[in-house]
Amino acid sequence: MYHPSNSNLPLNDGVAYIKNINPEQPMKNKSEILEGSEVISVAKGDKFMMPHNTFKTREYLAEVGKRLGITKDGSHEKWLTEGVDCEVLVPHTGWRKGKVKIRVEFVPDESAAVEEIRRGITEEMRHKMMKNRQNSR
Repeated sequence: MYHPSNSNLPLNDGVAYIKNINPEQPMKNKSEILEGSEVISVAKGDKFMMPHNTFKTREYLAEVGKRLGITKDGSHEKWLTEGVDCEVLVPHTGWRKGKVKIRVEFVPDESAAVEEIRRGITEEMRHKMMKNRQNSR
């Protein structure tokens, strides 16, 4: 049975992909933006706004939106989807135009991320070896 603590990488057809990694951060602090279908599980004492400690990202964002007065048919939904136009004052740089939005960010434990990558490489190598054996017959 799948449990989010068993894997911190989303799976697609049995292949792990790291998506939306923030390239601005050093390797040990790479983060992933959770977009909706991922399952989050937190310690019972750390649950926030949710009645249970395991939930999908989209459920959490919906609850955040509800508590902030953001509804799917309202004009404020953009805060959770494409973002709203804004300007940000950056020290020593000046104003920058862009968008701001509410997101859920996941920062993988470095040792777990390294283990996932190692496992993925090992699995890929095993798959290639099996394919080579089949082709050589």
